[in-house]
Amino acid sequence: MNQIKKLVIASYTNNKLDEVRVGKIAKLLNKSELREYIKALKAFESKNTVIVTAADSKNKSLIKDFSKLFKDKKIVIREDKSLLAGVKIEDYDDIYEFNLKNKIDNIVNFISE
Repeated sequence: MNQIKKLVIASYTNNKLDEVRVGKIAKLLNKSELREYIKALKAFESKNTVIVTAADSKNKSLIKDFSKLFKDKKIVIREDKSLLAGVKIEDYDDIYEFNLKNKIDNIVNFISE
């Protein structure tokens, strides 16, 4: 494991990004190392974050349910009224969409073929 990856892992306290540690680390790096560190930090953060987009973001059980499905990952809830009765899940490179609008569109496309 290279030094930048070790610094990224050291930037976390209790699975949360520690801004104080990041500041201390950033002061010690030169410009090119800092660029590489920030890039690695963003990649690590996106790999450990699941973004859930739902029509109603105020639903508290949503976070509990997705926390059970995606253990050890941070859950971010976003609101999008256009989803109707559904949810969109972004887990790093994987995107899953389950909503009524897509179902209706798929049925219409199937019937019109």
